[in-house]
Amino acid sequence: MSSRWHGFAWLSMPSLLLSAASASEISLELVPTTSTLPAAPALLLFGQWPPRNTEPLLLSNPSLASIVMPGCRELTPTPPPGVSSTLVITNPSACSASELGPLIKHSMRSAGVVLLSSAESGEVVHLPNWGLNGIQTPDVGGYVVSVGKSWGDRLAALMPSLDAAASLRVTPRVGALTIDEERDEWVVEGHGNYYSLVYPEERFNGRTSAKLTITVTPEFGDPDLFVNVGASADTIPLPVRHAAQYSETSPGDDAMDLEITAEMPALKLMILGADASNFTLLVSDEQSVVPLENGRPKRFESAAGTFRYFSVQVPEHELLRVTVTPLTGDPDLFVSCTTTKPDSTSATWSSRQTGQAASEGSPYEHVVIPERDSHRCSNVALCTFNIAVQAKTASTYSIAGVWGSGFIRLNEGLPQAGEINAEEISTGQGMRNYIYRASGTHADLSFGLSLVYGVAHIYVATDGPASPTHATWTSNTLASASERLDIRHTDANFCAACDYHIAIVPAAPHAQPVAYTLSAASAETMTVLEDGTPMASVAVAADAYEYFKFFVSNELVDLQIILTAFRGNPDLYVSTTTPKPNATSFEYTSQDLEGDIIKIDHRDASLVACHERQTTCVVYVSVLGVHDDAQFSLLVSAYPVSAGFHVDLPTAIAGEYEFTTATFGPTLPQLPLSQYVSYAQPHHACAPLENVNDLSGMIALVDRSPATDECPMPERYFANMVLRLQEANAVAVIMANNVDGPLVYMGAVSGDQATRVTIPSIFVSKDTATVLKQNLANGLHVSLSKPSGRIPLLTPGNPQAGATLHSQFQYYEVWTPPGADAIEISVTPSFGNPDLFISSNELLPSQMYYTWTSETSGSESLRIDAADPKACRSCRYYVGVLGAASSTAYTIQYTLTDTLPTLQAGLPMPAIEVKAGEYRYYRCYIDGHGTSGVTIAITIASGDADLYVSFVNEHPTKQQNQFEAEGRMSCNSVDCGNSIKQGDAIHISASDVSKFCNGPCLAYIGVYGALESTVSLLMTLDDDEAPVPLSDGVSQLAVLTHAGEYDFYTFSVGQSAEAFDVTVTPSSGDPDLYLTSNASFPDRYNWEWRSTGAAGEVVRVTLTDPDACVPCTYRIAVYAWTPNVRYSVTATSVKGTRLLNEGAAAPAKAETGKYRFFRYFVRSMEDIELILTDFSGNPSLFTWFNRNPTANKSLDPNEAVPSNALSSERPSGPETIVLDAGARSDCKLPCTLYAAVRAESNASFSLLITQHPSLAIQLVDGQPQAMTIHTPTGERRFTFDAAEVKDGGVGFSLAAFAGSPKMVVSYARADGRVSLTGDAANPVRIEACTPSCANVRFTVVVSGGQSEFAITAKTARSVQLLQDRTPLRGQAAPGTASLYKVDVPSEAANAVLAITVLQGRLDVVLEGSEYSPYTNLTASSTEPLSLPLVPGAMNRVSIGAPRSQQRPSSFVLLPILSSNSTLVVTDGQPAAVAVSPNSVERFQFLSPAGAAVALTASPSGLTTKASISLVARFESDNHTLTEAKRGNDGEMLFMFLTAPERAICEVYCLLSIELSASAAANVTLTASTLGAVTQLSLDQPVAGEVVGANEAERMRQYVVLLDPNDDKDDELTLDLQVCSSRPSKAALYMSDKVQPSSAFLVSDAGSPPKPLNVGPSTLRGLSKLFVGVGAVGSIEYVLEARYASTPASSSLLSPGEGSVKMKLHRGDEPHMEISFRSTGATRYELYFGRKESETREQFKYWCGVQKRGSVFKTLTFTQTSKSDVVHTDIFLSERADGTICVAGDENVCLPHGEDLTLVLVATVPRANDRARHVLYQPFDFVYHRGGGGPSAFVILILILLFACLGYAGCWVAKRKMQGDHVGADKETWGAFSGETGTLMRGAAARTSAFAKYCYNAALSGFSWSRSKIRDARSRHVAGTRTRGNESMSAPLTAAASQYAAPAVLPALAPAAADGGTEPLQLVMASPLPPDASFGQATQVASTTSGEMFDEPVVATDVRHAGMD
Repeated sequence: MSSRWHGFAWLSMPSLLLSAASASEISLELVPTTSTLPAAPALLLFGQWPPRNTEPLLLSNPSLASIVMPGCRELTPTPPPGVSSTLVITNPSACSASELGPLIKHSMRSAGVVLLSSAESGEVVHLPNWGLNGIQTPDVGGYVVSVGKSWGDRLAALMPSLDAAASLRVTPRVGALTIDEERDEWVVEGHGNYYSLVYPEERFNGRTSAKLTITVTPEFGDPDLFVNVGASADTIPLPVRHAAQYSETSPGDDAMDLEITAEMPALKLMILGADASNFTLLVSDEQSVVPLENGRPKRFESAAGTFRYFSVQVPEHELLRVTVTPLTGDPDLFVSCTTTKPDSTSATWSSRQTGQAASEGSPYEHVVIPERDSHRCSNVALCTFNIAVQAKTASTYSIAGVWGSGFIRLNEGLPQAGEINAEEISTGQGMRNYIYRASGTHADLSFGLSLVYGVAHIYVATDGPASPTHATWTSNTLASASERLDIRHTDANFCAACDYHIAIVPAAPHAQPVAYTLSAASAETMTVLEDGTPMASVAVAADAYEYFKFFVSNELVDLQIILTAFRGNPDLYVSTTTPKPNATSFEYTSQDLEGDIIKIDHRDASLVACHERQTTCVVYVSVLGVHDDAQFSLLVSAYPVSAGFHVDLPTAIAGEYEFTTATFGPTLPQLPLSQYVSYAQPHHACAPLENVNDLSGMIALVDRSPATDECPMPERYFANMVLRLQEANAVAVIMANNVDGPLVYMGAVSGDQATRVTIPSIFVSKDTATVLKQNLANGLHVSLSKPSGRIPLLTPGNPQAGATLHSQFQYYEVWTPPGADAIEISVTPSFGNPDLFISSNELLPSQMYYTWTSETSGSESLRIDAADPKACRSCRYYVGVLGAASSTAYTIQYTLTDTLPTLQAGLPMPAIEVKAGEYRYYRCYIDGHGTSGVTIAITIASGDADLYVSFVNEHPTKQQNQFEAEGRMSCNSVDCGNSIKQGDAIHISASDVSKFCNGPCLAYIGVYGALESTVSLLMTLDDDEAPVPLSDGVSQLAVLTHAGEYDFYTFSVGQSAEAFDVTVTPSSGDPDLYLTSNASFPDRYNWEWRSTGAAGEVVRVTLTDPDACVPCTYRIAVYAWTPNVRYSVTATSVKGTRLLNEGAAAPAKAETGKYRFFRYFVRSMEDIELILTDFSGNPSLFTWFNRNPTANKSLDPNEAVPSNALSSERPSGPETIVLDAGARSDCKLPCTLYAAVRAESNASFSLLITQHPSLAIQLVDGQPQAMTIHTPTGERRFTFDAAEVKDGGVGFSLAAFAGSPKMVVSYARADGRVSLTGDAANPVRIEACTPSCANVRFTVVVSGGQSEFAITAKTARSVQLLQDRTPLRGQAAPGTASLYKVDVPSEAANAVLAITVLQGRLDVVLEGSEYSPYTNLTASSTEPLSLPLVPGAMNRVSIGAPRSQQRPSSFVLLPILSSNSTLVVTDGQPAAVAVSPNSVERFQFLSPAGAAVALTASPSGLTTKASISLVARFESDNHTLTEAKRGNDGEMLFMFLTAPERAICEVYCLLSIELSASAAANVTLTASTLGAVTQLSLDQPVAGEVVGANEAERMRQYVVLLDPNDDKDDELTLDLQVCSSRPSKAALYMSDKVQPSSAFLVSDAGSPPKPLNVGPSTLRGLSKLFVGVGAVGSIEYVLEARYASTPASSSLLSPGEGSVKMKLHRGDEPHMEISFRSTGATRYELYFGRKESETREQFKYWCGVQKRGSVFKTLTFTQTSKSDVVHTDIFLSERADGTICVAGDENVCLPHGEDLTLVLVATVPRANDRARHVLYQPFDFVYHRGGGGPSAFVILILILLFACLGYAGCWVAKRKMQGDHVGADKETWGAFSGETGTLMRGAAARTSAFAKYCYNAALSGFSWSRSKIRDARSRHVAGTRTRGNESMSAPLTAAASQYAAPAVLPALAPAAADGGTEPLQLVMASPLPPDASFGQATQVASTTSGEMFDEPVVATDVRHAGMD
């Protein structure tokens, strides 16, 4: 396979590990030649080719470069612009094809590029040589070559020392050939090898011309041959694919005959690798004696009468076998040791010479020379055997010699004849060995054995010679057949690029001689057909092709190609120009249901053109398996149109002429009958002859009698006219037509004298007769002989279709074996009346001359017993089939004693005679993979016979059989049991899995004669022409190619049935389904039930329906609404058990409380996974082994499910059960797995089973498929087939239930394989192809760690099925719409579809029975929509974006079908629901264990007098965590939780959420974790939480969708409000599309963080803006992105405007007097909170107020004007304990004895939106009850006062004790002051010294610990780098650091000793924005801030939802 990308062709085949010396079309040489580097072979990839021979190609100024990894996007060093140089790239093999192509294209200069391959072959990415392939070279600006590793390494080493004059010279690499010298070569795919030959002058021998034969024989692969001829090798241009004088491009081997002259004796050849190929090349001429290698066949072509000579050298005492396998014509074989060029007179051994050790009884040419043969050389070590092959007619053949222990090597697709005689069998040497080399590709292999006689088997092994005791594969299950052995590439023992050893062994126990041909071919290659020899027992898969080719050596031949079907309906396609003809590309075709015959006249324009193009015309044949697998034989025969009638004289008209022979009289003789011609007088010979003497002894020429009275009946009859000339002693008659027109056949008629005719006669045309008559006077001399063409061969046991015209014979030949076998030949007509004639005297039979005949009306059967005196052994019988009364079509079959005749489906085997007490045995081909059965019946003409059938016993009998039917004898005269009237019948159902064969096989049939009987035998298959009966629960796969076609089926139901479902599941296209219960088949206009929607069809038939019937048979039609529909159809009763197919989801429905049952055949021990995808309702899943739930019909379904059945623990939503080794303990292979789905409420769902991870899961158009990834590195693979990709393309979407799954969608198109990435937030859409892409297969790989998700693939024309409670992300481009459907149960009266618009606007159209005809609605980001759905119907909804809008619209769809449904919330994705008053909406969210979860509930349309409530609960067996919150009137709710650890809930924890509202509202709920990228809708705040620790910084990420074409979102404000912790710990990050110039922008973080305004310079043209919130420590926050014109949802007034004055009045009426400046609001709320270090900071945010504050008092005003000063009193009351409360509301109180912080919040209403909140500056409040004791401050003042007084008293006492003066004077006060000051200064100095000491000690300790931490960190980072995506850390970039909060970095980066900044790593937790950004940002950091970090960025390969 090849793919294209930007003009580069990348071929995806494995590298060939072979020497590059013989596989390179160019040579690369370093110039000047003074270097020590010799020239080397290389591959040319791009550039003008071939170059002119006279102008060497120089690649100048080489410069070394390497590719920057990873990414392969640039070179280092970067090539300087404007400089012409040759880039020598050192590491191209590290890049993929898609990376290397653009790099080369963008790096090209005028000289070129040299790629240094890492392989010795020089291959890099398998680029072909475009020039050789005749494809226009891409515009790359120069040449691109690649060279092998060794030479490339040496060149790279020399590059630094090269001067500027150095160049690389490119020259074609042309190998010299010698006549008769064989070369063993290989060629790279898409490249060519060049060779030249100058024919030696001395070989002309004075002649002016010579004929050369070029033979190319592949061992594997497909080499093509191209030749140019000229005067000298120097002047001949190199041939290329589309510019060569001669070419042979037939797949497989190539042989070319061409004539050269003495003036033009030179030639150049190119061998082009159509595939990577290993081949031999030989050039020979007419004088050549070609040496043959041991076991290596070669194909040659020879003109009629010419010889070709060969030789072998064989060691003494080694047996020699020489075999010629004729493909066309009639070659003879001669061998001699003494004569250089033996012939029929001088040969020692000959294939046609009796009495020698030669082949007898075979159509092939064999010579066997024993070791001790006396005619061999004597006393020599090596004996030379000279071999000659004479072509009696124009012939194509292969010749092989094998000696000693050598094996014959089979060439791809080329038959090889063989035989094993009785002597070899008796001496234990009855085995032939062969070798076949499989190509390097993983292609299926086939070995075909066509037996001429005998029975033999194929044995194959790869680990040495094969034998019956040592074989990996064997065909002996197809006993007595011409055998075919297929080896699939999926076989565990399959081996690519290795030798397969094949042994052909006669069948035991009674081995008999065999003659055969053996062929080997890989898939997609061609098998060569032999002229006249059927290729039997060929199998073709449904909708697949088998390919063949046929050589036509003679121009004057008519071709007849006959396809005989054994089973199925194969079609035949033929072409002379297309190597692989198919249903859309062919020249001839036949599509007959019963057999195909194509006849091609020699004058056909296509055939004539073929001969003109090629020396030997090649006809290509393909066979298509239409709809079903098929088995067939294929026969091609070439009939010479003139051979047998030759004009000898005069020479002017000498040559062959067309004729027909008569069916009466003898046939033309074997040896030519030559004589002069005499013209009868009268010319019509109706009257007495006048020139009897002239006619005597001559060949008589006579005119066809005129239809007048001049020649009345019966004289006018052909036979009577010939008899009259016979009586005149003429030796033969030429009958001349007297009218223009085609040739006619002279036959015998009633009343003529045909039986008396004894001379041959022929019939010629009027034109030919005119030529003959004009030359009678010149001595007309002619020769008549048997036609020289090969006659079709009949092989034993294989039926052969045929046809013949009225009075015409169709001849066959039969080769009898050496043993005493009885021969039976039967002819069964499909119409007409064929007669059968056989001869054994080497003459063709006629009506009058034959050995045996059976002329009866109707079927013919002829038996020749071995004891018949006219029978012969090892001889040839000629068989003639005559169209006796009219044209006829028939099937002919030949069998031997031990042969099992083959039955054809639908065609009786007539007139079988069975002796009493004996058996006759037969066989028929069966496709055991299908669901069709087989019926075998005998019709008794006389006697009584019984019927026995077996799939395992080759000879079934009454004692040993699997099926039997016994009739008359056991029932006296009345048929009974399985008998039918006048016979017995057996029907074998394919559902009988215990006996029916698994796979293509043979059914064996025994017919026993209870009495001596004559019977006919008939086998019929349930083919596609009759309706296919569907088995309960078993899927039937089918294809409807054309729109408007139907497939028909039937389904029978019994009396106890209640209902059944008919399901059509398309894998591509759009089928419709129709049913009837009457006798007529349904269609689009006649039906009783139907389903015609898109994305699959389901019809439920309830048998209480008035149109239903019980018991009866229902008729089903599947109609193709679109072309190329592939589907499966299944009919399943509600009590039936549906068979699951691995990887194919089975959709179904169940009513509340009901079960649906399924089964799966377990045949291997891998883990089994069952996945239930719920579409509507709440289905539950159970599974168990081996107990059939429907076996006991009396059991209640609840009892049918065993008590030990496994079940899913999930209460609702998708369910998964994994059966590991422990769970499979009840399964002993083989076993059956059963599953049950119970509907807790009316449910629709699908069930999928998987067991082999490598098997991709088939997605159904528009149908979601749930799936789980269980491991961090796991992945899931899917495929999706689209019949056409147009009108909107194909989309893939993910709904993430847990984790962050991402998907890669890839597919092949004309310009290469394309891969696209997406995730839950970013669906993948493949736009339409131009004009369209047909039959595209998409591959989807989902990965991203442990996760649960649903994936949907949808074509533009299909309707996507939505899952109940599961949100789906979608997008609509302006002016486009997508279709969705929701299956709403009848009881779902309040079902709605919640539509959340993330961006843009939507036009919504609902189709339903209650709408006439549509409901048209709109939705927007500010106006979410809850769309009511119609219950009991499949609701179709169209979602589109208005054409007028510029941006695409993105949205989330959420079906809610039940009021008690549990809705699924996906991580980071908002979901809008309609909440009814006082009702509860339930959600579920899967959170990673231990993760921080942030919930945001944002109402819209909720009045300020109503509120919403939120309850969230983590609950498991031993752990419950519940948090509840009620919002204030009309406000949003934020909630922060932490999920339990893994020890409690393993990977994911289930969070149950309940949402209620006091009034009707639309509420948008968002749940997010650290691992998700949360959708941040504009003007829609969301809550978040960052949990940090120590120095680690974590980041939570968001994505804002922007419209590049909309100016409105070019100015935004990002507002971060901190709900808990210090605001200074938070930082806001922002990134665009992660380009190096932008890196990360960080907002000014301070106290508090300020809103960040982002303008057009940053946002213009962006489609996405990534926002991150990081923190040191843990914070909770609310983030809002809003238009610049949108007011903030909350804001803080400045200290001047927002100060609140409070005065507390105590007394009898305590009250709080408050005054503040009005905002114009009428509603204010006073909040309080404990006065703590962070409260005052958090109370500057509305989020912080909600988190930490409680409402103390709500204040309402009728009207206030903005800026007015408002005064109000809040009256208080005191409780006995001193607590102060609001007067009149004892529930609102201030905590007693605590310092409080208060904040006033104004609620400002906004039209059609949530109210804004304006915050005043927080203030402190302390309220203590009187008598409550002094405050702490007072106590502190008192303590200080007493301390001062005590100090003063102590000082006075000390002075007095010292005797110093103490008095109230200035001296005393001065002394007191001085001593006190000195004391304080000393204390300060000591304190300072102590502080410095502590600082130095801390600094030393930090330096020590930092070095230790660095070492530990380096070890840790080194480890994490090796684990790829396990490492989730990266340093903060310098570009970000300059904006970081000033309180963060100084605290973490102390000053170093040198005054610099210490390196410090801040770690942001995963997931991060796109990984490339960190690397790019680090580069920016290194250029802006110096060495900020001493560790590089640790990048990961993880992508996250929402990112580009």
